[in-house]
Amino acid sequence: MSSSLPGALGFKQSFTSVVVVFVFVFFLFALKFWGAGDAKLVIALSSWLQLREVGLFILLLALSGGVLAIGRIIFFGNGAEVFSGIKHVALSWFSGLKPVAYRTADRMPFSWAIVSGFFILSSLSVFKFV
Repeated sequence: MSSSLPGALGFKQSFTSVVVVFVFVFFLFALKFWGAGDAKLVIALSSWLQLREVGLFILLLALSGGVLAIGRIIFFGNGAEVFSGIKHVALSWFSGLKPVAYRTADRMPFSWAIVSGFFILSSLSVFKFV
């Protein structure tokens, strides 16, 4: 069933993109790198993407997340807390032990990076760069 609207994807293309992104995001959620809200937001936004745009979307949200994290470290000067959180997750992942609770109040809301990546991809698509 394809859509009659110009530019609309249709059920099959949307569903394929959602399934591919779901598999990717599920592993990030299971490893506790992302929260459930971030995973749901990425899955929802992927329903507007063609399968060929999914990889670029993941790359753009990773790049925008890195830029936002660096900006947050520079602006707030909380590099020690950021790297402490990464250290706790990495140590628990490699050792197999339950992670020690660490302060989550200073965690960056990754939804900003997700929406930024989607906005950049949408802008590139509108101006026919993708």
